[in-house]
Amino acid sequence: MRSRFVNILKAVVPFLFILFLAGRFFYPVLLEGRTFYAFDNLYTTLPWSASNPGIKAHNPLITDPINIYYPHYKFVADFFEPKDMSFKFWNGSIFCGKPNPPFGGNPIEFFAYWLFSPSVAHDLVLFIHLLATGLFMYLYLRSIDLRVLSSLVGALAWMFNGHLMVWFEFQNMILGAPALPASFLCIELWIKKKREFAPFLVCAFSFTITSGYAPVVFFHSILLVAYFLYRLFTLPKGEKRGFTRGGIRSSLHLALGAVLLLCIAATFLTSHRAFIDNSHRKEYRFSEIYDRTGQLPKEYLLTLLFPDFFGSPAGGGPCFTPGAKPYNNYNELCIYSGVFSLFLAFSCIPFLGRRKYVLFFLGGALIALLMAMGSVLYYPLFRFLPGLNLSTPTRVLYVFCFSLTVMSALGADIVLRETGRRRWTIVPIWILLLLSAIIASWSVQTDSGIRWVGAVSGLDLSQPQEYKGLVDHFHIAGPAVLGPLLFAGISFITLLLAAVSRDERGKNKYLCLGLLVLAYDLLFFGLRYNSVSPREMEYPKTGAIRFLEQDPNLFRVMSLGNFMHNGFAPFGIQDIGGYSSFYPKRYAEYVHLSQHGPGTPFPETHSRWVNFHRLGSPLLDVINMKYVFVPSQLSIQSSFMELVYDQEVRIYENKDVLPRAFIVPSYSLCNSQETAYAALGSFTVEDFRQKVILESEPPLVFSGRGEEQKEGRFNVTEIRYGRDKIDIRVSCPSGGFLVLSDNYHKSWKAKVDGSEKPVLRANYTMMSIPLEAGSQNVEIRFHDVVLLLGPIITASGWISLGVWICFWFRKRRKESR
Repeated sequence: MRSRFVNILKAVVPFLFILFLAGRFFYPVLLEGRTFYAFDNLYTTLPWSASNPGIKAHNPLITDPINIYYPHYKFVADFFEPKDMSFKFWNGSIFCGKPNPPFGGNPIEFFAYWLFSPSVAHDLVLFIHLLATGLFMYLYLRSIDLRVLSSLVGALAWMFNGHLMVWFEFQNMILGAPALPASFLCIELWIKKKREFAPFLVCAFSFTITSGYAPVVFFHSILLVAYFLYRLFTLPKGEKRGFTRGGIRSSLHLALGAVLLLCIAATFLTSHRAFIDNSHRKEYRFSEIYDRTGQLPKEYLLTLLFPDFFGSPAGGGPCFTPGAKPYNNYNELCIYSGVFSLFLAFSCIPFLGRRKYVLFFLGGALIALLMAMGSVLYYPLFRFLPGLNLSTPTRVLYVFCFSLTVMSALGADIVLRETGRRRWTIVPIWILLLLSAIIASWSVQTDSGIRWVGAVSGLDLSQPQEYKGLVDHFHIAGPAVLGPLLFAGISFITLLLAAVSRDERGKNKYLCLGLLVLAYDLLFFGLRYNSVSPREMEYPKTGAIRFLEQDPNLFRVMSLGNFMHNGFAPFGIQDIGGYSSFYPKRYAEYVHLSQHGPGTPFPETHSRWVNFHRLGSPLLDVINMKYVFVPSQLSIQSSFMELVYDQEVRIYENKDVLPRAFIVPSYSLCNSQETAYAALGSFTVEDFRQKVILESEPPLVFSGRGEEQKEGRFNVTEIRYGRDKIDIRVSCPSGGFLVLSDNYHKSWKAKVDGSEKPVLRANYTMMSIPLEAGSQNVEIRFHDVVLLLGPIITASGWISLGVWICFWFRKRRKESR
């Protein structure tokens, strides 16, 4: 009885250890009432910074979680209304509206945000997936016959991997992190137990797809297929025949799995179709993608040992990432997996042809690293996978870090198992790594070393302050140098003692010590890098926001100065600007015209951030821009701008603003997008009150209204916005055109008094509905069948998969009787 209890305890302890580490990482959330949202970044921008001037952001690079993902998930929380079984896809909070479908269809994510507030749901989703990342990595490593300690090394190194930690608060990377080892685990169980684990493999891969992050989905898919083929190729002939034997039943299961995967992927596919459709993003050629996005410089390999060698955005220190590329920042280039795990990963090299799995993961790590560094190996992915010509190749470092992590576990197992002369072949590699750390630490204590760092980082060291800043950063007792150097020394001594030990107990003891060092290294790397904010900092209302909430009318705002992009979206205040990875290209061109005027060519690529620096354009008036935010020290001298609020910021009211919906008596027909754009640049406010610019002929009954018409008393007597719908009551003494400043989309459908009417593209980016004379009710609905089917098919796929798994367990239970 006691022996059985001891065995159970030994089996449970690794899982408790992983749970403890996850709990320790979430200590500020669980016991201090904080959240893994960088809300301190809010207080470095207006209007919050005006009332809190002393607050500094812990990490200014972590802004996307609060100005893209937080508003997105707040919107998604209202995505489905069970009372009337309705969905909400149109988001009018930024850019005058755009489709905003859910990213992927992860059920844990969906229910968390549906049931809890955004910050609580965010922390819950992060905790569940962080814990699952460690657990599934441990189980996978155990399934390939690694020992408990070796598996814990790999689980810890992946769970708190630097690449996952720098993207942790963004949520998209950690959502897919558990699914990768879980997929490999299913393949191993299928091979070794000679049972089909197809439903679990489908489930694991489904969680990757529903992370909604396209690069991770693609790289996971490629790695999974490669791993399956590798395992099939390396199986002995007898086992290979046993594994492939299954006939029609196996084929049907695989076919069913493929169908369910496509169903579950429906939301991912339809969402990304909506994002890319007519997007402002430019497709790059392969010859330019590294220069226009990001590329891992060879000098950055130093960060495998010294994560902050080139600085860090966290904690207010310097950050001087080498390689002047738009995406070259700490997050994109992070390859740190812990010093101890690096020593262990390199331990695999002498056993390349002798230990199973080493060749696969070493090859995966090297190929991914070369791709990120600019190799032509990336071209097939760039050429054939949709969307990779829009993004940086450095996202493939996800594969590098995962492969390196598995190699660290394999290396730990080699250290534990090898007792003969072969174990000494590892020691020279450890010595080289230790010498590399010592030489790198020593070199930056010299003038030539400092100047080399300055040269590769593009720093102007002729400025005494810049030079002194580097000297201080590389001080031998500073955290950028001393900490990693100590970790390298401890790793070397610990592993050397483990190699010297001939008995298993001694090896386990020293490897346990190394495991604790690795836990300290990676756990506190993640905590130092990420921001943990008090929950009361979660988008508090300021006086300016409360002032705008008192206006019962529909309006939009714009800001000039240091305001947080999308910062008003959580309060339901609609902004003509914003920040998004994808938004309508036509709207980007419209804003460009409003800020630069006719005759100014478009930039080579439109920015993800829509900023404003100029007032006075009628194009701003016609999109219902009623209020302008400016810093309190800035004044606007204009006859059409009235100061209406003057406290932490100033708010000016635009007296020339046009209402959200209005009626004009006539139209101007342009036969092409180019002529419409030219006409747009020539219109005044009065022109917009009289005419609408159309790019297609209206119905025949309205075709005679291209000439000036006598202006009657056109009224929009009522307008109500609902879930993907707009209801308008209008009064027209004669026919005309209802103009709405919401962005045009082909999925807008209109009915006037119950009869379907066309929705026309108007004023280059808006929409218009032809109206006949009289009082009428106009119903406008955003109805995208493809977007609507996505979540429905995904939900059906998850339910079907759940049923399949239940049948699988029922069958196994019957077999065991």
